Amino acid sequence: MSYHAKLSDEALRALEAERRNSTMISVMMALLFCVLLGLVMAVIFLTTEVKETPEIITFAGSQDAEERVEKPEIVNQVERKPSAPSKTLSRVIASTSVTELAVPVTSVDLDTPSLDFGDSEDFGSGWGNGVGSGAGGGGFSSFGSTNPNSGLRGTFYDFKRDRSGKPTGLKKLDQGPYTKIIQAFTRGRTWKAPARYKHFTSPVELYTSSIVFKGIPDVEAGQAFQAPETKPGLWLVHYSGDVVAQTSGTHRLIGWGDNVLVIAIDGKIVLDASDKGFTGEKRTRRGSINVPGKPGAALYEGKPFSLSQGRSYKIDVLIGDMGGLFSAGAMVMRKSSDYKDGSGIPQLPALVVSPLTEEDRKHRSFVKPQYLNPEIFKLK
Repeated sequence: MSYHAKLSDEALRALEAERRNSTMISVMMALLFCVLLGLVMAVIFLTTEVKETPEIITFAGSQDAEERVEKPEIVNQVERKPSAPSKTLSRVIASTSVTELAVPVTSVDLDTPSLDFGDSEDFGSGWGNGVGSGAGGGGFSSFGSTNPNSGLRGTFYDFKRDRSGKPTGLKKLDQGPYTKIIQAFTRGRTWKAPARYKHFTSPVELYTSSIVFKGIPDVEAGQAFQAPETKPGLWLVHYSGDVVAQTSGTHRLIGWGDNVLVIAIDGKIVLDASDKGFTGEKRTRRGSINVPGKPGAALYEGKPFSLSQGRSYKIDVLIGDMGGLFSAGAMVMRKSSDYKDGSGIPQLPALVVSPLTEEDRKHRSFVKPQYLNPEIFKLK
């Protein structure tokens, strides 16, 4: 005979609760284990990613390429040249020396006579040969010198190309864009090249003592400012500086510009002698004159302005050309009656701010010597 113990209902409920708790704990531990396992796998995966990423950036390959470029292969080639037979080198040197003696004699001496011939009293002959006698060639330049004490400071701008030399799309004889450029340049009291128009600026500045230019090919401007690759047209030169008035009273400027001559005193335009009247400023036509290299140049009188002796003034001058022949000049007169229409080139004090050199006077010999002195203005 056996006896079987039977649990009470309360004990059964307690066991059931205990079993439930154990099951939940087991499930939670399993979940936590899975989460932990996932984190471990993620860390391992990310670590692998980080470690593999630098290996993809092939720094070593770039360095090898640089080292191959810097290999002294050029040095080896240069070293081979001195090893050539001395007789061969002697022949090359001999032939070069003969060529150097022969070439300059014709190119230099042929240009020099045209300078003197272009300055002659005969306008017929002077124009035919004077066209090529401007600033090109030797050390003399009608656009000025590099001496900062010699006159108004000038900067050359070419609007057919940008600062890197690439074309801007503008070409010679583009009068519409050229007019807008000039108007923007001369707007306000401080003249400067308008930034919204791409342009090339000359590598050097030149200083001129006078604003008198006979007729010359317009490309000589770029040559003078060490920009010989400049093509014809759509260039400007801005001269500026402080001067002291040598006299008092009301004065006027009279001059010509093919194609551009605009002059301002203390920021106010007093003469636009441009043949196209680019700025729209009021001026009076005073007939035509025959300038060496530029016959039939239109002459214009500007607006009156007052000077006080001993006072300092700022002068701005803008010259330029659309392409072809360039010529410009300005003289000073006290009243309109100082010049009689049809009497030729005004024999009046030229716009000169410092003493001219003999070469300058030679280039401007069509103006009487007594009018090529700093009589009205003097560089400060």
